[in-house]
Amino acid sequence: SFGANFGSTASAQVWLPAGGSLPAADAAGTRIIYPNDGTEKSPADAAGLYQPARLVIYLGGDSLGSADQASFIAGYSSLVKGIQAASPETRIICCSIGSVTAAYTGTDGLTASLVAQANQWIQQVCADTGVYYADLGAILNDTSGALSAEFAATDGRSISAAGISKIMDYFRMHGI
Repeated sequence: SFGANFGSTASAQVWLPAGGSLPAADAAGTRIIYPNDGTEKSPADAAGLYQPARLVIYLGGDSLGSADQASFIAGYSSLVKGIQAASPETRIICCSIGSVTAAYTGTDGLTASLVAQANQWIQQVCADTGVYYADLGAILNDTSGALSAEFAATDGRSISAAGISKIMDYFRMHGI
């Protein structure tokens, strides 16, 4: 899904941690693999080097089942503020966390209502830091707030290629 087409003229990178997990409570302290040279850097350091015009933050539900509101907001705020300090001209767009399907029964504690609550915390961070919020749930979720089976991978938690395509279409149509 990370091979999604960003457009033939786009300058795009996907920043991921080596372990693949980026929990919000420690998002600023997590190190990502910087694609330009393969080294590990903080998101703020990577933004300072790359100076992107736009930076989209999309965190999954990693460790969300064990996060409390205060640590989640503190970690997410630290991530955003670090990027703002390192790259002040970058327009930051924070995405809602993808929900889980109604049938999801994972052992990580994720539920559609917990994801909805965390998305309210992200909205609070966006309001407090002056960055944009993209409500991807509005295009991916069913009427109950759960991830639509149409856009879910077989695990019921991850977004499928069809969902990634829907997200890319959303960003192509909503320029910031």
